[in-house]
Amino acid sequence: MHFFGNDTRVTMQLPSPYFLNFPSPVIVQGHEGETAWEKRIVVNYEEAFANELLAFYDNVQAGRKPMLCSVDDAVAHAEFVQQVIEKAEG
Repeated sequence: MHFFGNDTRVTMQLPSPYFLNFPSPVIVQGHEGETAWEKRIVVNYEEAFANELLAFYDNVQAGRKPMLCSVDDAVAHAEFVQQVIEKAEG
């Protein structure tokens, strides 16, 4: 995922669920005058897929149904992303 600002760019890389303990890095890039800089941040080393399996297990043990997203939820998320893009463009 990429997010662009006037002076900076942020990239978040989500690891494949098949890599064990692979980090989710966030890369922030910018510039000061003609000098470019980059900062790498490791969000965590937890596996997203493993977390999904743990959440599924927890739902089964507790007898809860998993939360489902509707088409309306997806449309609302897409509209929110569009609003963020429009704000970033100025």
